[in-house]
Amino acid sequence: MNKLTQVAVSPKKFDTNAAVVFRKESASVGLNDLSSLVMDADVTVTVKVKSVDPVEEVKNRDGKVLKKQDCVVGDADGCGCLVLWEGDVGKVTEGGLYKLVRVTVKSFCGVNYLSVGQYCEIVRVDDIGEMAALEDGDLEDKGIVRKVIEGEIDGVKFCDEYDGCIVCNGKIGGDD
Repeated sequence: MNKLTQVAVSPKKFDTNAAVVFRKESASVGLNDLSSLVMDADVTVTVKVKSVDPVEEVKNRDGKVLKKQDCVVGDADGCGCLVLWEGDVGKVTEGGLYKLVRVTVKSFCGVNYLSVGQYCEIVRVDDIGEMAALEDGDLEDKGIVRKVIEGEIDGVKFCDEYDGCIVCNGKIGGDD
């Protein structure tokens, strides 16, 4: 908007109290396709939960503390990561079979994973068919490293603070 912009009152009135969110049907995909999917795409996958990590607390960009639970899931094509947030923590169990409808594709450090969001439905199923064997190196091949290193920090050589773009992970402002 600028000083030449004019705002007009609309004759049409909308009932905001009865707003309904319409979402298109999500495409069914295999976990092997996960790395090639677009970020923030809503998809449907049918998976077996291979492992469930303990609940952990993380801070978001605003400093709010959130509950998070990481899971490794597999299907006939391969394996991948599933992240459960807040109210969805604990909704899947190790060895359980689930159909995840409208689960969102997210990316962290260049690795795509599945994130259970507001519109996701977690449906327990009886059978998902043939399962791919999960080898020890499969997760590392997909860029998923599952190890915790504990230690003591003796000193910090360099520290920098800057704003970053959530789309391209690029640095915003500062001296590039």
